Amino acid sequence: MTHVACWAHARRKLFEVQEATKSPIAAEAIARIGALYTIEAKLLGSPRRYRARPARHAASPFGKTLQYALSR
Repeated sequence: MTHVACWAHARRKLFEVQEATKSPIAAEAIARIGALYTIEAKLLGSPRRYRARPARHAASPFGKTLQYALSR
């Protein structure tokens, strides 16, 4: 399982874009990354075998929709 903290760099850049341009796509991505952080915080401390599936389940749709939004 990849730790969600790897999103920190992307979030920082998206925040800079959103501040400069007021981009609704960047704002949505920031909100979704925040949701991933919330999920990870809830799972923190659980055994790995209990964290992996919920984390993948939560992150998969996010990655797909973010990839689509950024490719437009």
